[in-house]
Amino acid sequence: MSAPTITGTTVNIGYAGASYSGTIRDGSSHQPTGDIEFIRNEDNEEATAIISNPGKRITVEFTVGASVPTPTIGAVVTLDGESMMVEAADIRYSRTATRGSITGYKPDGLSLGS
Repeated sequence: MSAPTITGTTVNIGYAGASYSGTIRDGSSHQPTGDIEFIRNEDNEEATAIISNPGKRITVEFTVGASVPTPTIGAVVTLDGESMMVEAADIRYSRTATRGSITGYKPDGLSLGS
């Protein structure tokens, strides 16, 4: 019996001094983030919006043919070239592949090194 073949869109994930190249299984999600505060005028209408803390959140669900350690919350990871802090990670191992999901977050004003 031949080994299973993993096909799909390639994603590069790097952390803990290593880089992994895997395949996006179910997809990836890119979300803008931020806080919005609305200010009402004398007629109680929302007249002004204050937008603060802009950033982005990326979730990648992947499959790789190698063992991948689970990153810790707050660790700096690189998801397809973007340095982000880990918000959530779920790594699952099987006999033939490692499947996982990593969610990274980066405020626009924060400089992260990987």
